[in-house]
Amino acid sequence: MVKGVLIGLGIMVVSALIPLVHFVAVPASPFIAGYIGVGHAKESSDSYSVKGLKFGSLLGLSVLLISGIGAAVITVLVDPSQKITVIMWIGVAIFTLYTGSMATLGAMYSSIRADRTREEPTTFE
Repeated sequence: MVKGVLIGLGIMVVSALIPLVHFVAVPASPFIAGYIGVGHAKESSDSYSVKGLKFGSLLGLSVLLISGIGAAVITVLVDPSQKITVIMWIGVAIFTLYTGSMATLGAMYSSIRADRTREEPTTFE
């Protein structure tokens, strides 16, 4: 699962670095990260909802860790006003919740699609 989360983080970082494309790619990147990243996670017998929740929680926690450290460093180095500090930490919370929920949805959708393609045999007429 950790390998899938690291791949998901990589997808999110790369989508943020592409000029002009990042306006469209960044909002969709947690979903795409969940969709692609959970495919690289170890196979388990968990249901698609449990697998998606685990993946989304791990990706959300890693984003919380990274953005929380970034916000703490900015708070220490720049010493912003109290209003700016509150807005920054609210942004960290919203970004973490958005990333975790979208990654969960992407992972669930990927798991459902993978199960559906395994169950339905293709017939050629």
